[in-house]
Amino acid sequence: MRFTALLHHIYDREALRAAYFNLKREAAAGVDGQTWRHYGEQLEDNLRALADRVKRGRVPGQAARAVPLASRAAVAAGAIAA
Repeated sequence: MRFTALLHHIYDREALRAAYFNLKREAAAGVDGQTWRHYGEQLEDNLRALADRVKRGRVPGQAARAVPLASRAAVAAGAIAA
């Protein structure tokens, strides 16, 4: 199955605009430091650029924060609370 038939719904600027306004306005900044308000200052330019990147398949993956996980042995030994 190919998803190209649905892709135009994702990079549609009206859909992206609706998604932007459905976000929590006071949420914490993303991993890139971008806030809702800061992104909205240049909203049309940002949406145009985002739509173009999605259309070309050039949207980079979100950076992930490394979070150390407790090993089962450490939890079992009582060194770390579960």
